[in-house]
Amino acid sequence: MKKIQITKTDYLNFRFCRKNLWLLKNKPDEFDEVPLSEFELEIVKEGQAVDSEARNLFTNGVLIEGDQEVAVAETKYHMDNREFDALFQAAVKVDQYYIRTDILEWNQEAGAWDLFEVKATTKIKREKFNNHIYDLAFQYNICKLANLKINKIGVIYLNKDYIKEGEINYDQLFKREDITKEILEIADSVKDEMDLMIDYLNGPEEEHCQCRYRTRSVGNHCTTFNYSNPDVPDYAVHDVTRISKKKLNFLIDENILSINDIPDDFKFSDNQSLQVIAAKKNKPIKDLEKIEEFLSEIHYPIYFLDYESYLPAIPWFDGYGPYQNIVFQYSLHVLENQPPENADLDWLNKNIKHFEFLAPAPKDPSADITESLKNHICNPNGSILVWHKPFEMGRNRELGVLNPIKKDFMNLMNDRIIDLKEVFSKGMYVDPKFKGSASIKKVLPVIAPDLSYKNLAINNGADANKMWGKMVTGEIPKSASEQIYKNLLIYCKQDTFAMVRIWFYLDQLFKK
Repeated sequence: MKKIQITKTDYLNFRFCRKNLWLLKNKPDEFDEVPLSEFELEIVKEGQAVDSEARNLFTNGVLIEGDQEVAVAETKYHMDNREFDALFQAAVKVDQYYIRTDILEWNQEAGAWDLFEVKATTKIKREKFNNHIYDLAFQYNICKLANLKINKIGVIYLNKDYIKEGEINYDQLFKREDITKEILEIADSVKDEMDLMIDYLNGPEEEHCQCRYRTRSVGNHCTTFNYSNPDVPDYAVHDVTRISKKKLNFLIDENILSINDIPDDFKFSDNQSLQVIAAKKNKPIKDLEKIEEFLSEIHYPIYFLDYESYLPAIPWFDGYGPYQNIVFQYSLHVLENQPPENADLDWLNKNIKHFEFLAPAPKDPSADITESLKNHICNPNGSILVWHKPFEMGRNRELGVLNPIKKDFMNLMNDRIIDLKEVFSKGMYVDPKFKGSASIKKVLPVIAPDLSYKNLAINNGADANKMWGKMVTGEIPKSASEQIYKNLLIYCKQDTFAMVRIWFYLDQLFKK
């Protein structure tokens, strides 16, 4: 049996999709060298930042640095000498296991170490594939194998009720929760799972991976899904919107993989059935009566609004809490008058107005944002169109709290909001090319194929907010920041103009 080194990340990957881990360890060439996106890189950076900030809770600690060999030796030295009460990123290696613990604190009274994991979350997560308890149980077992005496096991995480006022109060920013009892209850079963993992990684390759029985929503499928499931078509039963696990499992067990092969009498919700019917007919289904009713609720002038926001784990400004949205940008297209019956895109481009705001500096932009909005949404009448209204409405409420003088205006904005996405999410317009999605990135290329996000330097909201963070904090050179500023304006403008074009298409649908 070969010795494959196992880290905490490997164990968590095994719990998510064991074959994916098998391929990583045994056939690494099957993994595409895809660089992390700006969003993924920022998630890693946020985690590291929270880990670093949590060290302020400990007055006498030392950071263990260096590669594996150096870190293990340095950890042993500090454990033997105990000049410091806390070891940050202590390295523990035993057999084929290797871990870096966030915090080990020496408990003098117990004559043992307290093990803490720092999480960049506002709660302890216990979901099946994102479980902090199993994470720590794995670490506890490694420490036990290494003959480290562990007294207490806990999670340090962000306090969702903390609001920054002045300097960061770390005792208020973070919560500590003792989960020793939970860890001890599952430690043996986790050890059995670790033994199973070693046997599995040294065994033969499975035909399919575990993700075969999961929907194709974000984060549900492993990196090597296509390799392990080459028989799953591009538009599969996995893409049926909100399909239950029970129904998905049944279809897969029956070897029904293509959405086109789903039996006509299979029990689905109305929206799911429409999606399947549209796929089989290979043409869109439009409920013209419902679309017309939806459009009749829209009044002029029409404001097409989109926000971009940044979510730092550690609050930047007074009045903000962990992961509270900093609204740093908006785009607003305004159409004051109803298009004539023979209106075309030339008419639309001549009659649509555009306004925008983008914060250029690392200061709270909420007052400037609300003032700018009030200047441009100055007519008390008319509808405000957005895409996925819970987001924009949530930001309006927060902006009102941050700027009480504008609170009534922000609340009135929410009273006027209409969600254009509902035409597609509620089954009024179903196209097989959407593949069950109501994302504007899926809808726009079908309705307005001349518009595309693909060629934009910034082409998604996740990367937009991370690039703004880099721009205003000076993480990148000024020359690059100037280009990012322009790219952010282009991206956000595209979002609202996409709504303009989608609405215009629907409006013209009835006039023709």
